[in-house]
Amino acid sequence: MVSSSSPVKHFIIHSRKALLNGISPVENRSIPPLKYEYYYGLLRDFPDLKFTVNGGINTIEEVNAARSAGAHGPVLNLFQSEPVDAAFHECGTVKSLLEETLGAIPDCVLDSPVVKPIPGRKDLFSSVHNLMPPSYTAREPKLSYA
Repeated sequence: MVSSSSPVKHFIIHSRKALLNGISPVENRSIPPLKYEYYYGLLRDFPDLKFTVNGGINTIEEVNAARSAGAHGPVLNLFQSEPVDAAFHECGTVKSLLEETLGAIPDCVLDSPVVKPIPGRKDLFSSVHNLMPPSYTAREPKLSYA
């Protein structure tokens, strides 16, 4: 549950439901559908908090589309691999993580120029505001006193 009275003011929201049984971590990144509308619902309902969206954003163009739709800070997924997943559990420092994972980053990512990004889906967030769940305040029960 998100609380504006908590000392935590920044949340990273994964836009995909994590299925804990029956599929691999790699399948967990593609099989459950992305639900960006819930992320944008949090932005609407808790404007005093900061939310970063994670999941399914793979290009600079998609980062810009998320920002245009109002995202505070999308996470750009440059690569996904089993060695990287394992390194996150085994490495104790950022230096050791980079040493373990640099070889797993595809050359196309390492060698790609910044000035020519891979084309993304500009319409990735185009209908997200029409799909948002009802406002949090609208779902709170009304208290009546006798």
